[in-house]
Formats: sequence, C-alpha cells, structure tokens
Amino acid sequence: SKLNISGSVLAANSVPERGGAIAVESNANAVVKMTGGVLSGNMSTSPEETSNASHGWHYGGGGIALYGNASMTMYGGYITNNKVCSAGYFEGGGGIFLADSTRFTMLDGKITGNYAAGGGGGIRSDFMGAAYTNTIISGGFISSNHANTAEGGGVSIGWDGVAYVTGGFITNNSTATVQHWGGGGLFVSNGGKLYIKNALITANKAGGFGGGVAGCSTGRVFLISDRGSAIWGNEADGKTVTVGSEKAEDKIYGLYNPVFMENGFDDYF
Repeated sequence: SKLNISGSVLAANSVPERGGAIAVESNANAVVKMTGGVLSGNMSTSPEETSNASHGWHYGGGGIALYGNASMTMYGGYITNNKVCSAGYFEGGGGIFLADSTRFTMLDGKITGNYAAGGGGGIRSDFMGAAYTNTIISGGFISSNHANTAEGGGVSIGWDGVAYVTGGFITNNSTATVQHWGGGGLFVSNGGKLYIKNALITANKAGGFGGGVAGCSTGRVFLISDRGSAIWGNEADGKTVTVGSEKAEDKIYGLYNPVFMENGFDDYF
C-alpha cells in the first residue's frame, strides 16, 4: 500500500491504542510519503499500559503509528499537538510511534508540541524482540514536545533501535521523568545505537540526566562532528530516583559519582 499526504488536515481524531489519525500495518512494504498537510490534535486515548514489555504492540502514536515493516519519509508538513494518554514506560510517541522493523526518515517538516504521558514526546520507537526500528533525521524541526514519565522529550529510541541524526533542529523539548534516565532532546535505550553527526540540540530540559542527549548504560551513542554539530544550552536537574528501575545500580553510580555530578550532565549523559 502507498499513502501520500500533501495538503490535507487530519485533526481531532482518536483511537484507544495506536495511531490517533493514521495507523499503518504492513507485512509487505507499505510506504507513507508526507510532503505537506497537518496531523493535529489527534490522540491515543487509553490511559492503561500494556502489561508485558516483551510482546510489543504497545500503545502510542497520537498522530501516526507504523508497525510491521512499513516505512515513512517526511519531506514537509506538520505533526503537531497530538497526544498519547498511557503513561506506561513502553508507551508513547505523541507525534509518531514506530514498531517492529519500521523505518522513518525526516528530511524536513515540523514535529512540534506533541505530548506523551509515557516516553518519546515527539517520536517513540518500540521494542519488538528480534526486530528493530530505523530512524533517520536529517532536517526539519523537532521542537516543544514533552514526555511526562519516561525518557526522550523529543525522541526516544527503544531497545535495539538505530537512529542517525545528520541534521535538523531539536529544541525546547522536555521530559519530566523522576524515575528514569532523562534525555530532554534525545534518548537511546537498552541495546540501541544513536549516531549524531550534525544537528543543533539546544534549550531542551530533563528530569534526571542529559538535558540534550542521554543514553542508557547499555545503549551506545556516537558523536561525529565534521560540520558543526552542537549540543549546548540544555538543562537537567540530576534528581532521577531509582524506584522501579532495572538499572538502579547504574543510576546510583551516576548520582553519587563526582565525574558526572561535578563535571556536568546538562547537555550530555
């Protein structure tokens, strides 16, 4: 299947689980192309969370949800002011939710003002066992998104997911988590890989560590600056608590280790 979005407005739609405006399920290479238009005010309404972290199919995607092996390329348009109500750790993606082996490429456009009660205010990639998501951000704005209880105010890359940031602006995003790592702008989770080559990541805020960028202790973050990648002017409160965390010992280490606490964790952790 192919879906081209160029000038429509999809607003104020809702669904209990995944894809407030659009859901794309594919076992045969469904393709979404967004060159314009607006997805706004849509919602994943269920306040519940899925109970089994390993089975996938979590709730999310206030604007759009993609699963199976679907792919989406965003050339323009707005995904803005969408919402996910479930506060579960694996739920989220106020703007976009990715699961299975989906691929999302952002060349331009705006993902702004979205809200996730869980993680990934703007974009959330899910954990799906052997499958992994692929996220490429090379332009556009991911701004003013918020994650309330989990990591990644702007973008949260789930377990074993891979993300490449080669351009664009990630600004004014926030996470209010008091239990997890942080990552106001970007977060990469267990087994995930995040490559940052060129981007402006600034004015993001996090409860915990890494106002700009944060990685789980078992994630991998690679910074490559050849044309002026900038991570600066972000804020983190450094007050993450450890209740309910599988990696509590790592957070305690960070919280009481002067290497982190005295040398700074506002921009990067």
